[in-house]
Amino acid sequence: MAVAAGNEGPGSCTVGAPGAARGALTVGAMADTTAGGFALAAFSSRGPTADGRVKPDLVAPGVGITSAQTGTTNGYVSFNGTSMATPFVAGVALLALDANRALTSADVKAKLTSTAIDWGRAGGDGEYGAGRLDAYAALKAAGAALGTGPAGPAHVVREGTLAASGAYVDVKVEVSDTRFPIAGTLVLPDLAAAAAYSPDFDLYLYGPTGALLRASERIERQENVSFQPTSTGTYTLRVASYSGGGAFLLDASGGFGAAPAPVTVTATPSSVTLYAGSVRSGGATALAGDDNVFFALNSTTSGTRQTDWSGRITRVPNGLKSLKVTYRGKGSASCYQALYVYDWTYGAWTRLDARTLGTTESEVNVGVGGNLANYVSGTTGEGDVAIRIRCTRGDSLSFSTSADLLRITYER
Repeated sequence: MAVAAGNEGPGSCTVGAPGAARGALTVGAMADTTAGGFALAAFSSRGPTADGRVKPDLVAPGVGITSAQTGTTNGYVSFNGTSMATPFVAGVALLALDANRALTSADVKAKLTSTAIDWGRAGGDGEYGAGRLDAYAALKAAGAALGTGPAGPAHVVREGTLAASGAYVDVKVEVSDTRFPIAGTLVLPDLAAAAAYSPDFDLYLYGPTGALLRASERIERQENVSFQPTSTGTYTLRVASYSGGGAFLLDASGGFGAAPAPVTVTATPSSVTLYAGSVRSGGATALAGDDNVFFALNSTTSGTRQTDWSGRITRVPNGLKSLKVTYRGKGSASCYQALYVYDWTYGAWTRLDARTLGTTESEVNVGVGGNLANYVSGTTGEGDVAIRIRCTRGDSLSFSTSADLLRITYER
């Protein structure tokens, strides 16, 4: 039985009876291309159920659906709701039975959910269930003699976290087909309530020239933007924290072409800068490989005993897609080691890692989050990335540190 999930979203655990029934084929609502593009309807009720099961089972068009008007013989009206999405699923289920009368109810449910196009987190989830209904694929799986379905917009999903207020992540999409709207759905999966003042993330869409085209700045668990492009080019969806930090899911659809494959680059420092201590041996070239050739420092001999230095990597593009720092080193005695990256926008060092360094060589591998352009000097073209390593002891024991490798890995 196909059952509407309900219109109590976007908070979690809002699918009620009868949609929460184990045997029901529970349907949530999405917008279609005629209603601003593929996007999850904010009102669509969410799972999980009270006993932890995934609901809804899938989602179907439920925004701006034309329906026969009650009390008339020829009138039509347009409605939103999961009750408008459910007839789409019921109709596909009946067509599947028509294609193969041997199918059981469980078989039909399996055909529809297994062929749904996955949205949100991989696999079934409490926002989209198994994903967006694909009627053509479901009927072909049931045995119907069908060709290829109509062309539709491409879909991309990005999952990530924002550390704190003011942080943001840009997701760039290449629009090559202007027939389809650009639609973005931002969900905070770890927030159960329908709305909160913290975390509070917002969603923005910028055009190829950098102009702001759409913004959604509510306090709800879900944000949506939609725009009909008139020109091709690179568009940017920005997920920004107005307050607090946490996880996010961004699903976007549109006439996206294949973006150039990211290029992975590794780079090591071309120079080093000493802040505290003295050079014992080596220099920037010693940091190029994990080869037991060290850039070695003696600590200070008065006050707080420490070694403190940075390596600068040049010719790094501003348009980074990812950034990771790898460092290998050891000490002659244990010390407290902190690793930083320089934020050129705010003029401050951002700590990425802190730990106790011992006498055995150890490795740090840490990804850099947030707006990666902040960590490259300049605003266009290429710039520098600076990584700083400081080791301190709380007593009067002088020591030395030996750096074997300092490397960044980035995608551009």
